[in-house]
Amino acid sequence: MYKLKDWWNLTMGPDPTDDWDGKVLCTESDARMTRRTNITQGFLACYTFTLVTRGWLTMNYNGDEIKIERGNLYIYSPGLAVRSLTSSTRC
Repeated sequence: MYKLKDWWNLTMGPDPTDDWDGKVLCTESDARMTRRTNITQGFLACYTFTLVTRGWLTMNYNGDEIKIERGNLYIYSPGLAVRSLTSSTRC
């Protein structure tokens, strides 16, 4: 399983700050950045969440397809597979 710091380095590059401990991270994303998470071929060893503020997003979460719409908050458990499928173009 990937730790949060591993995931960040694989999908975004260098650490966001020089003193980041890799334990907590809050970022703003858009459809393009959300789809970049698909390049990790494994599972994330931390709780993550998605809060949709505009548009919508469909994901495959541990074998189930879910649609997250504006105003929805979805929390993912550690170790379960998450893959972004489609999203609205309104970003």
